[in-house]
Amino acid sequence: MSRRLYEAHEPSGRFTANDDAYFNVKPHGKLDLVVEAFNLLNRTNVLEINAVYGQLLSPRPAFGRPIKAGIARQIQFSVDFEF
Repeated sequence: MSRRLYEAHEPSGRFTANDDAYFNVKPHGKLDLVVEAFNLLNRTNVLEINAVYGQLLSPRPAFGRPIKAGIARQIQFSVDFEF
């Protein structure tokens, strides 16, 4: 059995991890087990903010607040058989 694990801190602050294990299957196959996690720490990733200021000198209450966020925590499992 072989195993590798890597983690990446992307510029946006998202935390991604991947764990891949594979087993050799006789006579010439390979079984891959993969677990991937995205946004593992479940941090809010703001994609868009409200840029509408309002009229003259009075800003709107929602000015500068987030109006769109990225996906929440996501975990994927997969099994592949290569021959």
